[in-house]
Amino acid sequence: MNREGERIQDLPHPARAFWNTPELVAIVLKGASRGTLAACTRVSKTVSDCALDELYYNCPGLFPVLNALCHLKAENKREGVVGAEEEDDDGPLIFSEPITPDHWDRFHYYSHRIRKLCVHPDLDQALDESEDQFLSLALTMPPRETFLPMLKSLRWEAEGAVPCHFIVLLLHEGLQEALLSIPEEHVNLILQHVTRRTPHLERLYIQLAEDDEGKGANWKATQPIALKAVRTLTSLRAVALPTWLVTRDLVVQLSLTPSLKSLQLTPFTNIDPERPRRVIGDENQARKPFAELQTLSVGTKHLLKMPICLIEGPQLASLHLDIDYMRDIPNALHLIANSCTDLKELCMILSSQAREIYLHDPCLDMDMLRPLLTMRSLEVLVIEHPVPPELGNRDLELFAKSFPELRHIELCAQAKGMTQDKVPTLKCLTSFAKHCRRLKAIGIFLDASVALPARRLDQCAFSPSLEVMEVFCSPIKDHVPVVDFLASILPSNAKLKLSDVSVRIRPVMGEMIALEEFQYVEASDRAFIEKWIDASKLLASLSRVRKLLEQQRNEIRAGPHRRI
Repeated sequence: MNREGERIQDLPHPARAFWNTPELVAIVLKGASRGTLAACTRVSKTVSDCALDELYYNCPGLFPVLNALCHLKAENKREGVVGAEEEDDDGPLIFSEPITPDHWDRFHYYSHRIRKLCVHPDLDQALDESEDQFLSLALTMPPRETFLPMLKSLRWEAEGAVPCHFIVLLLHEGLQEALLSIPEEHVNLILQHVTRRTPHLERLYIQLAEDDEGKGANWKATQPIALKAVRTLTSLRAVALPTWLVTRDLVVQLSLTPSLKSLQLTPFTNIDPERPRRVIGDENQARKPFAELQTLSVGTKHLLKMPICLIEGPQLASLHLDIDYMRDIPNALHLIANSCTDLKELCMILSSQAREIYLHDPCLDMDMLRPLLTMRSLEVLVIEHPVPPELGNRDLELFAKSFPELRHIELCAQAKGMTQDKVPTLKCLTSFAKHCRRLKAIGIFLDASVALPARRLDQCAFSPSLEVMEVFCSPIKDHVPVVDFLASILPSNAKLKLSDVSVRIRPVMGEMIALEEFQYVEASDRAFIEKWIDASKLLASLSRVRKLLEQQRNEIRAGPHRRI
């Protein structure tokens, strides 16, 4: 027994019993740093086992997995050569020796501990890109054994750093989650293996790798494979597929999947998929198409062509809409308003196709967005567009009156460039302060170049629930009078935050690379950003004054008899 183990044996009985109880030790080590866990592997057997379980539970990359099987070394590093240690240490990593049955026997000590695996170029770029290592594993693996038998979640974003054939090696019947970003030419093959090898899969995300537009010749041959996959994998709870795989037959088949709760047919989705939903008590409703679907991401092109049942699920509460063509917006919103009777969250952004031509399309105006006004149950409304909308203060007053349950609203908050003939001013905030008393966040492209005077204490202000106001490139001249107005209408705890991308929108996988083209800022817009930064700092520095103003405002509302 090592020295650390002897110290545990010397502890009083209650402490010794604690450190010899795996369940208690596992709780203590939960969330510990990797350095701490590595040190704990050298203590007693119980502590070592628990530390290894925690250390390998969520494995960052294939490198530690392959290195646990057989030591990896740089391909060009030659043993016994003078100066070899200094040269080519950054070459691709390969197995230092042929894999033997003894290697696999030792590997079993670690392979059963891995539950989650993320393969990413930042983690695995040093690995050899050839398929030699894959062949070594496949040819030497003991018969009827699984490479990682306890793996539950696989996230693959290798982007060429690791051959896609490794995915096949990681698939097995116990896998519950497969999030795969792969080139288009491999989608067909990988989908076939997923269908055959992972019968109990609950989450299937297939996204095309970066710079792969999905316009090749294989998409027609892959569509039947995708249809077979969703028909076979009956335990699916969440599905994300490239848009070019979407067909009417696929949508109909997905509508029959009994436990499907999230369906994403666009590269982006809403950030909060697990929202409170209605409890379905009627057995007939539970048998409807998409009976359990809660969140949906779809483009306007598919929405208008697919079966209407796609948006008629009785529990649908959150909808993300990719705008393929600006002309589709009125029809799409009219369809949504008539079909989604209890929608709580609606997010709209330009699709990758529309981003290429948005400068030639008409901007958003009230005629396009008018169908929204009947959706009074909305709690979250996000409309993202790089061009300022043609909306005025009266238009936004209609919005405020139409959505009394709003908690979060963004109307082109990240837009920049030339303003339209109609543009809201700071005055539009008063409408939302008056009619939307549950707001937590607001972001609107507005013209703050003409600041309004500070409001009197007896005038309406935002409720204390408001936490943040988002801005980016809205026109502004002098930030001081703007801050005076905001201090008089915002609650004391609310912050002014600059954001170039909506906090409510996230990619299905990976980073926000698809929106990078909108991050270029002209010199005039950069000047606006700097003014808003100054405004944010000044507003934050007035926190004590704002608290006093809020206290006086509350006293005025309470009336004289309350103040006594």
